[in-house]
Amino acid sequence: MRTSSVILSAILALTAFVTAVVLEHQPAPWSGVWRRDVMVPSQRTTGPDRGHNPASASRSRGPRTEAEFLAGSARRFLEAGNYQGALELFRAAFAADPSRVELLAALGLVSSQLGRDVEAEHYLVRYLDNGKSDDPAIRAHLGIIQLRLRKYAAAAANLSRGLRSHPANGPLNCAAAAAYARMADADRALYYLEIARRHLGAGILPYLADPNFDSIRDRPEFKKIVAGVLVQANRKASGQHASPTVQGRAAPPPK
Repeated sequence: MRTSSVILSAILALTAFVTAVVLEHQPAPWSGVWRRDVMVPSQRTTGPDRGHNPASASRSRGPRTEAEFLAGSARRFLEAGNYQGALELFRAAFAADPSRVELLAALGLVSSQLGRDVEAEHYLVRYLDNGKSDDPAIRAHLGIIQLRLRKYAAAAANLSRGLRSHPANGPLNCAAAAAYARMADADRALYYLEIARRHLGAGILPYLADPNFDSIRDRPEFKKIVAGVLVQANRKASGQHASPTVQGRAAPPPK
């Protein structure tokens, strides 16, 4: 369907995006990728693109054509790095045609890029509540935002649903682990953290410093994960052959 196709480009970029936003306390070496991760509906515009004022140009258009024109302009603003301008144009596009529910997802994704987590959550919840899509990647993105907003129960629920389609995403498993750790559910936190270790290897070390894990830091399972990845990191640094990362299917999460 058209709604699914136009939002597909946005959600395909989620995997890279989550690595940049799981931890708000510690900069990550991959933080440079996030600006390229907001992909929005690509719409064909009618008439010339350059030198036109979207507001005046849209007066002679019907609602759907006007929305498509404004969304196309918003995409060009995004490509130029003008996120605030893109946000305003997406708002105008949605106002012109509220049936274009995929624009709610675009508004949420762009708002998150601007650091407006409350607004981003609002738009993504509206998008999902519309009932036309229950995309796991959008759920995961929403869960990351809710983790940052300290809405841990909601974050855990959305991240768990997102992981159904992205089970091998190490940073996403770390995010789920962090949410459950904050909820004092140590068993689930350690379950997702172990999956993250399998897929990230020594790359999990920056995540383990996250204060969200303070409640499970003294658990033997947590210490075992830390010790194992430190050994792996030291072997890599010394040029020794590291044991291959285990990619097997994990057991179901604790009940």
